[in-house]
Amino acid sequence: MQTARGQILSIRSDGAAATVTVNTVDFCARCASGKGCGAGVFGSSSGSRHFEAPISAAMDLCEGDEVQIELAPHNVLRAALQVYGAPLLGVLIMTGIAYLADLPDWQGAVAGGVGVLAGAAVSRYRLKRARCLRQFTPVITRRLAGTE
Repeated sequence: MQTARGQILSIRSDGAAATVTVNTVDFCARCASGKGCGAGVFGSSSGSRHFEAPISAAMDLCEGDEVQIELAPHNVLRAALQVYGAPLLGVLIMTGIAYLADLPDWQGAVAGGVGVLAGAAVSRYRLKRARCLRQFTPVITRRLAGTE
């Protein structure tokens, strides 16, 4: 499991989920060591991030509690495939078509660029769906410390 520490800001009225704040650098060991994947290039990679995390079991949690959140390793791989796979597939398909059509190099490069953009658009569309996002949301698994 990919684990991180977070602090509960609020708990939903039904107790099934809580709004958690996480230090974004602490969430990823590679980012903390300065060897990140580059996902933060276009967004903020420092500071904290707030999100609603499901609570995995019946736990007595309060606002201010420090909790452990986890994301299953297979979901980390699936998220990476979702983000990087479609653009990679797009560039491979479009440059392959340009090669088979015997287009000049500059047109092959343009076709590759179009493929990357089309693949990125497909990834973005798929990631915006609620069903897709739910499988990539970390879950609160245990209470570490909190208000007594």
